[in-house]
Amino acid sequence: MIYLIDYENVHQNGFDGIEAISTADEIYLFIGQSAKIPAVDLKKIMSKNIKLYVTEKTQPDYLDFQLATLLGSLVVTQTDKSFTIVSKDRGYDAVIDFWRQANPAVKILVKQTLSGKAIKTVVKEKNAVKQTGHLTTADQKTIRSSLKDLKIKPTDYKYIYNLFKTEQDKTEFHTKLQKQFGEKATLIYNTLKTEFTRILGQRNA
Repeated sequence: MIYLIDYENVHQNGFDGIEAISTADEIYLFIGQSAKIPAVDLKKIMSKNIKLYVTEKTQPDYLDFQLATLLGSLVVTQTDKSFTIVSKDRGYDAVIDFWRQANPAVKILVKQTLSGKAIKTVVKEKNAVKQTGHLTTADQKTIRSSLKDLKIKPTDYKYIYNLFKTEQDKTEFHTKLQKQFGEKATLIYNTLKTEFTRILGQRNA
């Protein structure tokens, strides 16, 4: 798990539950230059795998945009990780809405503390992924069987399943595969295009 803490928003309360955080987890702490962390909390966080980002400017949402930028970079490079933003700022709903559409396999939560419950994000209708179709268990088994020699990661199957349920044509299906899989996308597309056409035909029948 990777945690990104908006300290300007949650202050030291955001550290609640830090004792349970593993050293295998990563913590990115975003903090203003003038902010002060109580010594007792500082001692706790320094024993963890933490990276500190100190913002020198004070414009509105300056720290928030930096956190969102780093999150986007981590989502692309740390594809096997899940992410938690620690903040009370509902503006991060927009970040989650974006990634739900761009890559539904990415898991991003927002919590007010490290140990708190996830805040339920409100998905705007214009950004939401529309579930327009359905995949049977047999369909999913056929897809997995077709791709068994391509060494697809288990987490990527969810993304592929979602494309089968939402995309309306083969061109867009191929484009979304390219965004996720790069050079391997064309091979995946050629392997699945017949099955995609069949399932699309059933959906539109």
